[in-house]
Amino acid sequence: HPFVIRALGFFRHSSFVIRRCLPWTILLTFLVPGAIAAPPKLNALFPAGAQRGQSVSVTASGTFGQWPVRAWVDRPGIEVTAAEEKSKLTVKVAPDVPPGVCWIRLYDDEGATSPRPFVVGTLPELSEIEPNDDRQKPQVLQSSAVVVNGRLEKNGDVDTFAVSLQKGQTLVASIDANRTFGSPVDTSLQIVSATGFVLAQNDDYHDLDPQLVFIAPADGTF
Repeated sequence: HPFVIRALGFFRHSSFVIRRCLPWTILLTFLVPGAIAAPPKLNALFPAGAQRGQSVSVTASGTFGQWPVRAWVDRPGIEVTAAEEKSKLTVKVAPDVPPGVCWIRLYDDEGATSPRPFVVGTLPELSEIEPNDDRQKPQVLQSSAVVVNGRLEKNGDVDTFAVSLQKGQTLVASIDANRTFGSPVDTSLQIVSATGFVLAQNDDYHDLDPQLVFIAPADGTF
């Protein structure tokens, strides 16, 4: 039968024959199928970041046999607490936390998840609002200095956003999906005029993630 040897916090699943008695004790714990619960599994966090000094509600996608879970973060100043609703977390970022990628694990009595990235930023953040597939009905951004947290709802999904620019103003538009979060998505980024004419396009700037630097040719909405 399979069993667990417990000694000084060391655990190993094994099987062997005890051939002679030794002057020490082995504690044999026979396992009943299904008696050990699976550890939690964390696939992704959404939104996957927050502006420092802010508190955000985050959805954890994955498998959680026990709730609430506890959280470990690799840097001070970031507090993660589980809400009453399953899969919901509150992430609070202190104002003095350095911007960049931090790592979050969730854990319970059965084990811990793999760490998932969470980005601390300096710009205001918002989430995309569906539906925004139609170029004629984009999600309007009140500022070009903003982080939009989005996710693809279906294969071939298109997300459209509108921003007002003045002639000569430079817009840097960048998508961060594969590089930081390990997403398998291969995105394409376009800047179009109000009439739908493609003014700039990029597919792969940072590996699979696109980025564009665009100078507005005239006042208008892009």
